[in-house]
Amino acid sequence: MPRPHLGTMLHSYFIKNDGIMKRLVLIACALSILGVADVDAHNYEKGESLTVMATSGLRLRMSPEMTSATIHILRFGDTVVVSDTHGFASAYAARVGWMDGHWIKVRHGNLSGYVFDSFLSTLHAPTHENQLCIDCPSVIFPLDRYLADNYHAVHMQEGSGHREDVSQFVTTYQEGMTATRTAGEGWYQLEVEFTGRRICEVLNLLRAMVVDDRLRQSFEDTLIFHTGRNGHVEEVGIHLYPNPITLTDEHGLIRLTSVVITDEGGC
Repeated sequence: MPRPHLGTMLHSYFIKNDGIMKRLVLIACALSILGVADVDAHNYEKGESLTVMATSGLRLRMSPEMTSATIHILRFGDTVVVSDTHGFASAYAARVGWMDGHWIKVRHGNLSGYVFDSFLSTLHAPTHENQLCIDCPSVIFPLDRYLADNYHAVHMQEGSGHREDVSQFVTTYQEGMTATRTAGEGWYQLEVEFTGRRICEVLNLLRAMVVDDRLRQSFEDTLIFHTGRNGHVEEVGIHLYPNPITLTDEHGLIRLTSVVITDEGGC
């Protein structure tokens, strides 16, 4: 029995959910320690609320250094309020694993202390089951659902696939994201532009969608990092599945691209 054309399914999905999506709520790595960071690697300011995206938790510390005493372990999905960025001064800059960031002072309830900001994000934490990769062929499918569930689509249009057998839809979300969904016979491509985000935020988001311990370890083992002349990571390849996901830092715009082969043949 032939499968429905994915392009037709995609078109039907957006026609059915257009009204719903326009009413959706608005809002848009733990590794080893090294040294020196990019002092421009921030996209928030004092007074903003940020989400903890460290899947194993994030230590709230007494002072801005990794050896400082722990006040509290913040859980994944907790929110903190930025109380002092220290002007993102180089004295508070650090590198944890491949991530460049800063030590900042934050408040969480009645607690106050320092955290490394590359484990924080202006993005929502994925928590709903359909936003998690549970027996899924690629992380881009829960990511697709995550965008629809958490962000308000302010503009949607049918794009040009340049071929009659290709369907394309471009969705612009408030909070500076654009998703281009393209589908043909047996394949589906998702390209998302995250404006004003850091590459660590998007990678931590995808990491959090992989909930199985074995798959999460495979996720870590298959990451490929590409650095620029300045020594900072400019591209990350995620090879957990046969069709890899690529994250590219284009001077403050993070571009995520992946193509998934969906037609496996058979009845």
